[in-house]
Amino acid sequence: MGLAKLAPKASEKSTFLGGSKTRVARKHVSRFAEFSRVKALVEIREGDEVAPAGSVGTVVDVIGGGAGFIVEFTSPKHVVVLVQPSEIANA
Repeated sequence: MGLAKLAPKASEKSTFLGGSKTRVARKHVSRFAEFSRVKALVEIREGDEVAPAGSVGTVVDVIGGGAGFIVEFTSPKHVVVLVQPSEIANA
C-alpha cells in the first residue's frame, strides 16, 4: 500500500496525539442522511425563524459531512433552519 493511500483526505479532520508526530485522521460521520425524519430536541432559532422543541421535520441538506443540517420543519409550523447535530434526533 502506497503512502498516498494513508494520507487523510481534505474532508478529514487531523489530530496530533500527545505531542507526538502520530497523526490520526477522523471523518465527521453524519448521523442523519438527506430526507431523514427528525424532531427538534430544543427550540431552534435562526433569524426570525423559530422551530419549537418537539417540531418534526425533514433533513433537506447535510452540511460538512454532518457538522450541521438544513431541516425543513413542518409541524407545528413551517420553517427551514440550520441545525447542529445535538439539536435533533430521529423522529
